[in-house]
Amino acid sequence: MLADLVAGELDLAVLLTEGAALGLARGLPIVGVSLYTQSPLIWGVHTASGSRYDDLSALHGARFAISRPGSGSHLMSLALALDQGWPVATQRFVVVGDLNGAIAAFRDDRVDAFLWERFTTEPTVEAGSLRRIGEFLAPWPAWTLCARRALWEKRRGEVMQLFAEVTSAAARLKRDSGRAALIAERYGLREPAVEAWLERTEWVDGPVAPEAALGAARQMLEAAGVVGER
Repeated sequence: MLADLVAGELDLAVLLTEGAALGLARGLPIVGVSLYTQSPLIWGVHTASGSRYDDLSALHGARFAISRPGSGSHLMSLALALDQGWPVATQRFVVVGDLNGAIAAFRDDRVDAFLWERFTTEPTVEAGSLRRIGEFLAPWPAWTLCARRALWEKRRGEVMQLFAEVTSAAARLKRDSGRAALIAERYGLREPAVEAWLERTEWVDGPVAPEAALGAARQMLEAAGVVGER
């Protein structure tokens, strides 16, 4: 999505906050408009179903599957390493593309661990394709609305009007008594899992300055050596 923003294929995108921080740190022509959620993303830490790894602390030196360099699965694996006190320079990563690619990589014994959004992987965990050995919460709100800088400078009012409509729709969804059934059907999840996700997800109800969250993510990127210090 960052590439599409820069190329003009997108005008606005709701990005993982760490991805937005990476784009800003690299000087891409984007603007962090507002937080989209106040709550952090809940990352499930997964292994193969028969893996010898059964605890987060045991994953030091493990091979981590990532969708691609600079992705959330990559950056949060680095954040996990920092949180656990592991030297990030020794982290090993294997590019797998997506969730299905990670499952195939586990099957072929090419990877040992994989971070992915905890509720998205619920069906694969229940089916036994993956085993979740823990959770890792990003230490900042999950999502940030970003805009192409050229668009933001010319059409700021329209962007904020659109954002108001989106946050209003999110609030209506949160109040809807049929919300869990709707989401469960659309994404192939069980209703109790959806309800648990909704309980832990807090959308903003209006513009919230993203600088503090982006700054926290930037500090992690600097500590991990992904970007240089300011």
